[in-house]
Amino acid sequence: MSGRLLRPELYDRLDRVFGHVRIAHEGVEMVSRPYLSADLEVRLDITTRGETYCVSCPFCGDTRQRLWINHRWGYWDLRTQTRNLWLAHCFNEECLRSYDRQQALYREVFADVGDGIRDVILPGAPPPAEPVEVIWPTQLIPLDQLPEDHDACRYLRSRGFDPVLLSKHLGLNYCPWTDPFVMSMAKDRIIIPITMNGEPRGWTGRFIGEPPNKFVPKYYHMRDLPRGELLYNFDQARRSPYVVVCEGPSDVWRVGPCSVALLGKHASLAQRALLAKHWGQGAVVILLDNDAIDEAQELYDQLRDTVPRRVLVHLPGGKDPGDLTREQLDQIIQGAARNQCVDLLSLVAAHGHGDAQKTEATNSPSFVENKLER
Repeated sequence: MSGRLLRPELYDRLDRVFGHVRIAHEGVEMVSRPYLSADLEVRLDITTRGETYCVSCPFCGDTRQRLWINHRWGYWDLRTQTRNLWLAHCFNEECLRSYDRQQALYREVFADVGDGIRDVILPGAPPPAEPVEVIWPTQLIPLDQLPEDHDACRYLRSRGFDPVLLSKHLGLNYCPWTDPFVMSMAKDRIIIPITMNGEPRGWTGRFIGEPPNKFVPKYYHMRDLPRGELLYNFDQARRSPYVVVCEGPSDVWRVGPCSVALLGKHASLAQRALLAKHWGQGAVVILLDNDAIDEAQELYDQLRDTVPRRVLVHLPGGKDPGDLTREQLDQIIQGAARNQCVDLLSLVAAHGHGDAQKTEATNSPSFVENKLER
């Protein structure tokens, strides 16, 4: 087996259950489009079958590996609302024509998973890595304990943020000093903790103001921070039936608790898997900076199979989320959603709390001053 397989975990399962596995069309993605059949069910029209794993069929005594299993077999498909178990086909005696046989094969291969969906939403998503030890800067002062005229507080207020609320609700600190041989660039930065599932996963440090040159990064991350596995503000955002995907932490402070930050412009496979798992039945709004239009479109396309309701937002006038107020952003997001036939307000109402839930999900706690200073 080479390292280019689209679904190595399925290959490994088949190898354990059936022995030797032959691979056809290695590395080729299945190409399909959904259509509504005459019996009003969503089916897939396949133009390219793509990577397929060939084993000997256990139902007919085949010994020539004529049971062909597509790499998308067994994945929960949000378009068809099935696992597409028909993507396994016996070319010896058509053993898998019946749905009972298809289910029997699935149960044999995924005996440890059962009938749940937990095994797969996004093809190829890597398993969670072991948590990295979080090593904090040597000295940290909560922002709400700094003098009002401190550079960190003045900077945040100039951006329209309340440093006291950011400190109390999101744990922001200021680093006056740290070990110069370990993390010297954390000094004089605003330290932003990153937590997921209630556990600290790391931190990033925001330069106060604009960096003086290209050699000074705007954000300085904890060493070995697993950025590709994290979504900043995930624990707050998962309470909302839709999520707004931004680039950086300050964008989240502007948009509100229903948003997450990628900590960059590109969404990793693990981050896309998180979005699909937690908002695949809701909606994902993509709100990246204006210099990341291509990356935003790429993420929109990548989520096509796992998140049916997606909204792509382009801010007017070359502006970024940090240039607008929360109220302006909310109006733009809601307008873009309506234009793209995604009803975010109905999702919120169906979530169980109507207007009260919308207020909680999008407007509170408010980290933004009443007036955005410029």
